[in-house]
Amino acid sequence: MAPYGYDKQHLTSDGKLLRILRWLPNGSKQEFGPDGKLLRVIEPGVNIKKAKSDIIRFVPSTPDRVAVVKRMFDLCVQGYGFHHIAQAFNDEAIPSPAGLKWNTARIAKLIRNPVYRGAIAWNRHTMGTLFGLDGDGKLKPKRKKMWQRNDEADWIISDDVHEPLVSKETWTAAQRAVAKRRAEHGNARPTKRTLLAGLMVCKRCGHPFTTIRDCRWPGPTGEGYRSYACSGYHRYGKSVCRVVNVPGPALDRFVLDAVRRTLLGDHATVEKAVAAFVKAVLAPRTKAKPTGKKLRAKDRPLANDFVSDAEFERLLAAWFGNMARVLEPGRGFYIWGGYANVANYPPVLKTCELYFSQAIIWVKEHPVLTRKDGRGSRVERVRFAWERGKVSEL
Repeated sequence: MAPYGYDKQHLTSDGKLLRILRWLPNGSKQEFGPDGKLLRVIEPGVNIKKAKSDIIRFVPSTPDRVAVVKRMFDLCVQGYGFHHIAQAFNDEAIPSPAGLKWNTARIAKLIRNPVYRGAIAWNRHTMGTLFGLDGDGKLKPKRKKMWQRNDEADWIISDDVHEPLVSKETWTAAQRAVAKRRAEHGNARPTKRTLLAGLMVCKRCGHPFTTIRDCRWPGPTGEGYRSYACSGYHRYGKSVCRVVNVPGPALDRFVLDAVRRTLLGDHATVEKAVAAFVKAVLAPRTKAKPTGKKLRAKDRPLANDFVSDAEFERLLAAWFGNMARVLEPGRGFYIWGGYANVANYPPVLKTCELYFSQAIIWVKEHPVLTRKDGRGSRVERVRFAWERGKVSEL
């Protein structure tokens, strides 16, 4: 298939024209004879066989397609991005090579293709399993056994093969403009620039924030709901970062108000506050002074908090024995305890002739601090049991 803006010309080995093929948006091909007359329309998927001695050459297609390619490069050189160019072509109902709407990926693919400067590039990607080729045609091992795009240094390019649609200077200027936009992020936009795009950096992945617009809601300006989003997630998905969207107008107002207060405020007071803040940050940290005040009840050491296993079993037998002595038959009781004692209570309850019924999970609504290596779970066990006999009430 010929690149957009070109037709494919078939020549014999001695330079005699055989046919010209022009691709249509629906995938079919028009075949023109040497005199330029339309011979037939070839259905999609049907290929034309050629002799090994035939020569294939790209020639400019219809004037309207050539004009689209030239305009695309001119807009890129002027500083307009792929999204702006695609949107402009879609607004003017210019059909793309596949007959669908233009998108940024298709614009980028055409802009980077050296065919439009009259060159043919080979080895732009590789499908080899073990080896690929470098720019000198030498084998080099591949890191992954899959299709991959090669670096531009590994492309094998033949210049001045066919008639160019744009000059080499224009093509090179377009590549510089693309690289500049990539380096400057949102600051390179000639239109619809936002205040903070490219200035904020995501702390999780290191990618800058970019501006996105949701046109499902027109917003106050009619250009859609605007927000700042992490370009790492916006471009590469969950493999790089998580979704982060910050309302654009609200953040812009906050930053502008902060700058306005700083510029219009008392400079002496501002400088004094900044100096005090810097001094507090750089001041060496000292240990807190000891206090002689009595600790609060919840801060005091707990009685019987650290006891031996034998002493703990004695205390359990005493506690549960007191409950068994005062409980009437059939009356129930609850034991609130941690997960670590899940195996300690039932044997002592059985010894005291108390019936262990079940463990109830209590889900707390706040974190629990413990002496464990990590923060405790929000789940705590509640044990329900009763004195053997008819259960009348709890």
